[in-house]
Amino acid sequence: MESQIKEDKKIAREQFHNLDVRKDFLSRFLFDRWQNYFAVLLFLVLSTLVANFCSGSLMKIDLNSLPYEKVALLKEGIPLVPYVGDIGAVEVIFVAVGFFFLARRFFSSIPQALNTILENGTLKKKKGSRKDNLRIDYSNSLEDFENLINRKWMYALAVPPYVFVIAVSYIYRNPIGDLNWVMWNDINVFPLSWIASNICASLMWFYVGIFLYKMLSLVFFMRRLSSHYEFSLNPFDPDGFGGFKPFGQLWLNINLIAVLILVTWLVMFLSFRSFGVVNPLQPRIELFIIIVYSISITILLIYPMQNYHRIVENEKTNLLKNIERRINEHYNRIEKVILSEKKRNLDSKSVEQMKYYHEIALKVKSIPSWPFTLSEKISISLSIIVPWILQSIQYLVKV
Repeated sequence: MESQIKEDKKIAREQFHNLDVRKDFLSRFLFDRWQNYFAVLLFLVLSTLVANFCSGSLMKIDLNSLPYEKVALLKEGIPLVPYVGDIGAVEVIFVAVGFFFLARRFFSSIPQALNTILENGTLKKKKGSRKDNLRIDYSNSLEDFENLINRKWMYALAVPPYVFVIAVSYIYRNPIGDLNWVMWNDINVFPLSWIASNICASLMWFYVGIFLYKMLSLVFFMRRLSSHYEFSLNPFDPDGFGGFKPFGQLWLNINLIAVLILVTWLVMFLSFRSFGVVNPLQPRIELFIIIVYSISITILLIYPMQNYHRIVENEKTNLLKNIERRINEHYNRIEKVILSEKKRNLDSKSVEQMKYYHEIALKVKSIPSWPFTLSEKISISLSIIVPWILQSIQYLVKV
């Protein structure tokens, strides 16, 4: 009988689904081998460099080389920003490099975290199923999640960001006479550079659209997992969060991408300040972007994590009630001895048990209901607050 149980467990382990969150062609091509990603990035950068070289906007902008009818419309003393002098152009390259490492970390952390909550006993059982079916139930759930996060129609969902970049760049272009500076990729002066830069930007945003879909798929799965499964709290789990830290780590890996966006925003702000030019974005559009960004970060935090916060609180309450009941049982035995008129020794076993349960109670109370350390909570808060501070500074200094 025992050998049969071991054999069944072995078969269950072998049949457990190995989660692959980058099964789609584009994610597999770009992130399975770093050479592929950086070869594509190098091609895009070189294409932009060649376009600027041909347009005469690479190292410096010579107004004498431009058509007279265009130069005549420009304001006198207008700032000239070539490609190599644009901090934003260099920033895009660093953002793309940073995105690669953060995305790979994000992809690799998903299977690791979702396997950890099974192995450390945080998952108890699927609601409506038997506890001994947990491994099979969870394997099926991971397989469903894999199908969701790798669906082919997500490429169609990535088209709107692609189109949005080109549309905004074209619609909000200024007439040549209204320009406050001449950029290397201005459509009025350097149409070839404008085409090259927008192709690069739109292709990058196309994959960002795919990545956003995968992020939202993970958020949806985390929420669904908390609704369909029962969880247990382990006060002595080494993560210090009762076994729930993997959920917090998953969310933080999502938030790291938001921090990358925050750094992009900061560098853009500083770069345009250094040119002494007017903010290139309309104030209302800029404010709208910050509002959407703040709301999105807040929703992405509350929607998947609220259930886990509630689960941890409930588990802590139930554990503390059970511990209190056990302590009271042992205390009643000790109290009888103390109040007894007969000389009897205290029950040393009850005393030790009370100390043991008291330690457990302290451990349970110390478990945070949100799976984030203090420094992580500060970073989350800053990722929401800092854009508003930057926006306020821009208005105060009248950038």
